[in-house]
Amino acid sequence: MKSVYLLLSSALFIIFLVGCSTTTEKTIIPKEKLKGKKLKIKTLKEAKKAIIFIHSINTLNNTTMNLSNKRKSFANQSLSKQITALNSINETRKCFYDGTHTFNGKIKKEKNITFYDTSIKYKNCIDNSYDEGTKEKAYVINGSELTRGSGKNKKDSYSNNSIHKLKDFKVTSNFYSSITNVEIKNRWEENKINGKYSNKLTINGTMLVSYKSPLVGMKIKYQNFELEESSDDGFDYVSSINGSVSVKSTLKGCANGLYTLETIEPLKLSPSFNGFNYGVLVINGATFEYNVDGTIKVTLPNGSKGVIEKNASVTCK
Repeated sequence: MKSVYLLLSSALFIIFLVGCSTTTEKTIIPKEKLKGKKLKIKTLKEAKKAIIFIHSINTLNNTTMNLSNKRKSFANQSLSKQITALNSINETRKCFYDGTHTFNGKIKKEKNITFYDTSIKYKNCIDNSYDEGTKEKAYVINGSELTRGSGKNKKDSYSNNSIHKLKDFKVTSNFYSSITNVEIKNRWEENKINGKYSNKLTINGTMLVSYKSPLVGMKIKYQNFELEESSDDGFDYVSSINGSVSVKSTLKGCANGLYTLETIEPLKLSPSFNGFNYGVLVINGATFEYNVDGTIKVTLPNGSKGVIEKNASVTCK
């Protein structure tokens, strides 16, 4: 019998892509609503499974997004060193350990605004982003990334908007694999003087994930799934999570189904542990209130209440 332990770690929700750019291109949003039966949360145990499973889903998603973003940032830095005010580049480079990534890009600068349209194609690219110091633990990347947008650099602020697409983006390792087809609309702004900052992602698309030990498969679909982070001073940050996500897993004993999330009060990260310590999140009618001690107060749709302990875990079979 297969089983896997899922650990509650609420900070894993909010890992943002670096903002890259203002675009007039519209985001492709699925016309049909996500299919699937909305998960009913009737008991505290079901609430615990739901919140932990949602956190785990985003951990998986963040692995792929962080990995792709690190490669994109590297390629964009290479591009910026080689092009002039109006130019393009087509270059293939060897990845850190093995394989290649091919960068194609066009950039146009007009006063303080930079417009760009770029792509990266990976071919058996063995990267060093998450290698833990050895090639054997590194990820192998295949697939494409596309980014279009523009950025404005003013005297006192940066502002960027972009549309970023991962197409048949496959990441594999000796324990994990994923195939991602998503479109991410990113809006980012930062004040150079007072540190005021905001970053918003809107995600649509699908991600297939599998683990080798224990053998677990998962299909995740996002629709208008929004992750947002902001700060008034560059030190204290608040976050919000809204939108829909559906999950279908080989672990039938866990919380498979359709989730609708809404942030009622902004979520704040604790500096002392890996999790939120303030804020209110509603998932499928159940209310989750984060506390400073790492626990979560839960109010179920029927009005009954309970508490999820810090670093809670569940076993899925």
